[in-house]
Amino acid sequence: MSSRKIFVLFIAFLLTMGVALSACAPPEEAKDEEVEEKEDEEPVVENPAVERPNELIIGGTDLDGIFNPVLYSTAYDAWVIGMMYDTLLTVDENGELTTDQRSIAKDYEISDDGLEYTFYLREGWKFHDGVEVTAEDVAFTLEVTAHPDYDGPRASWSDNIVGVDEYRAGETDELEGVIVEDDYTLTVKSQEPDAGDIFDYSTYALPKHYYEFDDYEEIHDLTNDPMGSGPFQLVEYSPDEHAILEPFEDYYHGEPELDRIIYEEIETEQQIPMVETAEADIVAVSSTPENYEMLQEEDHQETITFLDNSYSYIGLNHQNEHLQHQEVRQALAYAIDIESFIEGMYGEELARPMATPFSPVSWAYPNEDQLNFYEYDPDKANELLEEAGYEWDENEEYRYNEDGERLSIVWETLADNEWSEHLTTLALEQWPQIGVDLELESYEFNTLVDRVNVEKRGEVDMWNMAWSLATDPDPSNIFSVQYADDGWNMGYYHNEEAEELMEEGIRTFDQDDRAEVYNELALLLNKDLPYIFVYSSKDLWSVNNRVENFEPSAWQAFSWNIHEWEITEYQE
Repeated sequence: MSSRKIFVLFIAFLLTMGVALSACAPPEEAKDEEVEEKEDEEPVVENPAVERPNELIIGGTDLDGIFNPVLYSTAYDAWVIGMMYDTLLTVDENGELTTDQRSIAKDYEISDDGLEYTFYLREGWKFHDGVEVTAEDVAFTLEVTAHPDYDGPRASWSDNIVGVDEYRAGETDELEGVIVEDDYTLTVKSQEPDAGDIFDYSTYALPKHYYEFDDYEEIHDLTNDPMGSGPFQLVEYSPDEHAILEPFEDYYHGEPELDRIIYEEIETEQQIPMVETAEADIVAVSSTPENYEMLQEEDHQETITFLDNSYSYIGLNHQNEHLQHQEVRQALAYAIDIESFIEGMYGEELARPMATPFSPVSWAYPNEDQLNFYEYDPDKANELLEEAGYEWDENEEYRYNEDGERLSIVWETLADNEWSEHLTTLALEQWPQIGVDLELESYEFNTLVDRVNVEKRGEVDMWNMAWSLATDPDPSNIFSVQYADDGWNMGYYHNEEAEELMEEGIRTFDQDDRAEVYNELALLLNKDLPYIFVYSSKDLWSVNNRVENFEPSAWQAFSWNIHEWEITEYQE
């Protein structure tokens, strides 16, 4: 019985006792007693959401509509994908791999030399069309990321598999290092030891019978018509409006309690109103002090907040004639008051400055005393630009390099995004003080992602976004030169010392030893600035009181236990 129902019954019991007692008391005393009891009663919380059916409404950022685990590129598509697809292994609340929760694998083994991984799948796990999940499907998923025509962002999943180079070159039709032992046993062989391989290989299971193709482009045709093995399946997607999912009756852990999930795409300014009116059951709210305070006034919801495994950054194109110089990157970092930006945007409780690509919640996060947080210092910034050979013009309006090129930067930013607007406005005020000619261009989120990652890859001077980080802290797929042309190194960063440390980090399996390597790497990147690291914020969620078992955390995707979510009060 829910606590709400227990409370209602308890009040009913008190009221019944009040009538009985008043019958035995003189009229005056009975009247006083009734007034006293009414004053003691707690106010009833009105919750408009209980008038809705057993359907859960989520209010979130716009979807890109790429509902395929090997092709998506936004965290918001990942939210929906997490409802529909399962993985071999999952991550617990401490960031450790587990075979519990929604893990398809019941067990796994890693050879002593770190070169062979064997997964043992559970029997009876089904895809949405009723076909059983087998090792063939997991093998197929890895093969897609190794395909010669693969154009998604997860090539790293198969980069270290034996025979991948020959497979990608089209010299063979078989990926040698992926071995289907039987229907429920898969072995994956690595070329070299890599501590992150276990995270790459314990991947999703794409149904081979559904996604198999003759022409690679065919797999793109199914991004809006996905099929997984998770607790929910997509029944409708309307771009710029919503995605609707319904429960999978034959889900391995049993049919979910919810009748339907509706993901509503909403604008930032709609977040709080949707909470106030209870139009949505779960809302991802922008982390601002104002929003946090307003949520405290809404008794029909619970506010959940935690420091996320993520960070926001200003991306830099290292092929740019100005940004390729470390002194210029450092000058820009010193010349923007990040601390004031964070305080004004998030207050003291909801965010913290970042100076490294390792999250504060990770075991790889270094000792902060060793880090330079580039506190606002325009004098230091001007000094660095002088060292780099940038001189003022005669009017001291702009700086020019030794080739007579003005220090001009075009910053491509997110339109209708509060933190982007605050940050870029601050840069427009402060960077001209050190002679920077800054121009802003604003784009819708998915358009900006496409420009930076695909359409104008290598041409965008500067941009701002955020990374939702993987459980394993290896930053190679963001900063290694091998992912510059095809991967997440969209700024074409290249530092040989960093390459060596990233390589050492993935070759080291002991966590304490890896932490030492990543501490050294953190200090190097803190100085060299592949990005200007901005902040790590706390996630801010509003969940209606009628929802139970919604338990997001820094390590677990918000839908990690979606099969257990329940709505306790609703209209039939």
